[in-house]
Amino acid sequence: MYADLFKRLDPGNTGIITGEKARSTFEKSGLPPTILGEIWQISDPKNLGFLTQFGFCHAMRLIGYTQAGQHPTATLADYPGPLPKFADLELSTPRSEERRVGKECRSR
Repeated sequence: MYADLFKRLDPGNTGIITGEKARSTFEKSGLPPTILGEIWQISDPKNLGFLTQFGFCHAMRLIGYTQAGQHPTATLADYPGPLPKFADLELSTPRSEERRVGKECRSR
């Protein structure tokens, strides 16, 4: 699920998503820019200006947790949580993909 969205945002298959590419998707979450900035900082701890698939998974998890009322923290990013919701973007997780989603967010 997150891997599919990552691939859509990385059509050149570079293995990274820049802030410009991520912003258009993350803004559809409805979260304030300051919170999205915190999520980005947690997901890009070395301040490289891009996210790998691992960092992208962390950002998606944090968006879901934040939409559910929790404050984003690095610890939360390590655990599967509520799926994020985005305007004009549907994320669905068939049962067969649930284990894969967990794996893609754990491997670097």
